[in-house]
Amino acid sequence: MLWGCFSSAGTGKLVRIEGKMDGAKYREILEENLMQSAKDLRLGRRFIFQQDNDPKHTARATKEWFGLKNVNVLKWPSQSPDLNPIENLWQDLKIAVHRRSPSNLTELHLFCQEEWTNLSISRCAKLPCTTDTGGSGNQRRTDEMLRRRWEERMLEKQRDDEFYDDGDDERRVAELWEL
Repeated sequence: MLWGCFSSAGTGKLVRIEGKMDGAKYREILEENLMQSAKDLRLGRRFIFQQDNDPKHTARATKEWFGLKNVNVLKWPSQSPDLNPIENLWQDLKIAVHRRSPSNLTELHLFCQEEWTNLSISRCAKLPCTTDTGGSGNQRRTDEMLRRRWEERMLEKQRDDEFYDDGDDERRVAELWEL
């Protein structure tokens, strides 16, 4: 199993997960990889992180971790994996690795790492705000959902007097997506 992240600026870290993924392991992965990826991708401190509603992602300890690190998490509708743009990037990775026909687990891991870093910035830049889920109706629904979430988030920020406009926040609405 792999964990990775990306933003419109490109791919972040890709991590091989040994054993069972539970909440503690998820937080360890975040601790060791998320903030460094955000730094490497030059997202600034105010990026918005997206993840699905897996129980380890929404556990109290995980929410506390995000709070301690001041990471804004995009509220995500439950039961909506079809809206997650990372699924498109996962598919790209699978196709690229399959073409190389790894013959063992070591090669598989190596090829995953190499192909992950080869994913183009232009591809990554298109994914946060466009998800091809098999039809234009789904595309419009995805775009509308992201737009509404962005507006809700900005209203929350304004109410909390935390919002500032550095001219880059709109780009960051979906900057970092969890794989």
